[in-house]
Amino acid sequence: MKIILKTICFFSLIMQFLFFLNRASAQDLHFSQYFNAPLLTNPANTGFEPDADWRAGINYRNQWAGILNYPYKTMSAWGDAQIFNNRFENG
Repeated sequence: MKIILKTICFFSLIMQFLFFLNRASAQDLHFSQYFNAPLLTNPANTGFEPDADWRAGINYRNQWAGILNYPYKTMSAWGDAQIFNNRFENG
């Protein structure tokens, strides 16, 4: 009985995953000047700004505006800060 219940649960999870996989759709951010979006390029650089305590930015791109009726628009805003700067003596 336990094997049948585990099998039913397993197939139920697989069916739910496939259903939501089909429903979910998203687009990646697409910037031509990727170096202006440092957190998008490498999230490990969060808080790493040797010359300042914080940084923020806004990116916008309007692609194919002259050709398409609904152009491909990409927008993002980002910011990060050094929270524990100079609080740890080791490391």
